[in-house]
Amino acid sequence: EERLVRLIREVRPHVIITFAPEGLTSNADNQIISRAAIVAFRDADDPTKFTHHLREGLGAYAVQKLYYCVLPHSIVARWHVTGWNTVSDEQITTTLDVSAQSEVMKNALYCQRSQAPAVIRGLAYQVEWDTEYYVLVESRLRRKARREKDLFAGLR
Repeated sequence: EERLVRLIREVRPHVIITFAPEGLTSNADNQIISRAAIVAFRDADDPTKFTHHLREGLGAYAVQKLYYCVLPHSIVARWHVTGWNTVSDEQITTTLDVSAQSEVMKNALYCQRSQAPAVIRGLAYQVEWDTEYYVLVESRLRRKARREKDLFAGLR
């Protein structure tokens, strides 16, 4: 956790994206990453956390938005597969057109032999992976969350 908080305070990102707490496939690594990212998102803004950072010149920093990368139920149902954690379509706040990177993403997913079960690797070449889906979980912006087509909406 300390290393993630340090990284946030050094890089000062506007947005953090992580898995939902249960992960995409209930994979333990996804769940650990999610917990660590959520805690670091909150702790980076707390000057009482890791006070030695302050002595090193790294001030507390508030990341503006935290998103979960998720899959909507309707998409997974269309794939006719099980083992994925989904959210209701109504929960989706942000969609991104990633069709230009689709082939690279499929290749990367296929190469995750230690993380992705064979069915997921096989699925990578059976579906069009042209959209990514996100849920805005926390925002320090004054505006209420709405449908977005940009993870940086409201930050400019």
